[in-house]
Amino acid sequence: MNYLTLDLIKQQCRIEADFTMEDELLEMYGESAEQAVEANLGRSYDELVETYETVPAPVVQVALMIAAASYHQREAYTAQNLETVPIWVMMLKPYVRLASTDE
Repeated sequence: MNYLTLDLIKQQCRIEADFTMEDELLEMYGESAEQAVEANLGRSYDELVETYETVPAPVVQVALMIAAASYHQREAYTAQNLETVPIWVMMLKPYVRLASTDE
């Protein structure tokens, strides 16, 4: 994981720090959440740090929300569950790359 930690994910999921039975699963959820956020932003975490001097709190919060949702909702999303996605989109929108500067 690049900026999430196991401790942060456990806090988000309300899991006691000394409960280690699902640590590997939580780390996988954290890694997947970070990759999903990065893919949606169209920029790397290094770019975020370069631009904002840190990974912005809303970006971390969205990744934590995704990791926790993966933990608590271990099955595929249904139409009813998708109504929570717009808050993630809203929180990430300010950090999305709008155009490539490589041209």
